[in-house]
Amino acid sequence: MSLKSKPSFVLLFALATVFFFGAFPYCCSSSIEEGQKAQFVFTVRLGQIDWETRTLEAPIDIWFENLPDNFKNEKGEYNFSSIPVDFEQWHNSGQVLLLPEGKDSQIIYHGSLPANRFNFRGLTELYPFDSYLLDITFRSPSFDLINENNTMTKPENFVGGFDLREEPGTGNKPFTMTYETQEWGEEVVLNFKVYVSRSPSSTNLIMQVLGICYLLVGSLPLIRPEKLEHRLSVCLSLFIFAVTFTFTIPIPTLNRATLAENLIFILLTGAGAFSVVSVVEKALLEAKQKFAVSRFLIEGLVVLFLVGTLWNALPGLISPQLAAEYAWASFPQELMYLLSASLLFGYVSVTLVFALNILWKNREKIRKRSMAVRLSRK
Repeated sequence: MSLKSKPSFVLLFALATVFFFGAFPYCCSSSIEEGQKAQFVFTVRLGQIDWETRTLEAPIDIWFENLPDNFKNEKGEYNFSSIPVDFEQWHNSGQVLLLPEGKDSQIIYHGSLPANRFNFRGLTELYPFDSYLLDITFRSPSFDLINENNTMTKPENFVGGFDLREEPGTGNKPFTMTYETQEWGEEVVLNFKVYVSRSPSSTNLIMQVLGICYLLVGSLPLIRPEKLEHRLSVCLSLFIFAVTFTFTIPIPTLNRATLAENLIFILLTGAGAFSVVSVVEKALLEAKQKFAVSRFLIEGLVVLFLVGTLWNALPGLISPQLAAEYAWASFPQELMYLLSASLLFGYVSVTLVFALNILWKNREKIRKRSMAVRLSRK
């Protein structure tokens, strides 16, 4: 190739490159635009909870996007002046009317229902392990377009202190879709379930505080009855804290006591019982020293009463009927074991030490007697 032809070749190559990269995006954008599929988006924004009416603020927002060209006639006018989408949630029902919106070349129908409240179901008695269910069903004309691949449910969580979870539906989708034949055509039925659970941060904070208080109640037997002022100071601190804590944490108002309130009641009972028992034990010791052994019987009865109350109160929150109706509602069963261990550890430790001391003393007496017998034989 001659030197004169090289600049011409480079110029042609540059023009071809510019043309290729200029035309390629256009082709890609055209193919993408032509390949866009219709989308059906159902958005529910979960907001403020009203505990008295047991309702949840939940505005609805529905978008039908990228609809095919047959939604417009030859004059460019919409074939459907509006699209009704019905919704129901247990005994609640309503309708969102989708109206056409012109955005570029896309055909979009949009509708919203800002002021709307849904009823939630759940056992508030399990606070702070309470969780709630919202079961929502939408009904819409299918237009032979709506299917599982182009439909999206978007529950958005704005509930303070709660986390949101969707129940798996058909396949990998968090909803269930069925079709029903009506007089005017085919109707699609879209159902999805949303669970709202209290966030672990708030639950763990409350349970950690109560767990420490239960450990303090369980450690009271470690303080000797002679130290009455130490026992009473711990009991008084627990009593004041439990009362203050009851009015500090945001317990939902109910006719029945919640799990947290039951735990606080047992804590108050334990602090009060050990206060009375400590005074009685101190009086017995001052009357006669040999009554010191009676503390193991008295304190054992108190601890067994507290543990028995714990095991009766917590499972009683969920009857078999409620467990069947609210299958998603539960509290960790290991909670009762951990709290029972917290109440028992001090008493069990003192009792074991006392029993080991008695065995050790008896062993020493037996050893001394055996040595005395050996010496007498010599």
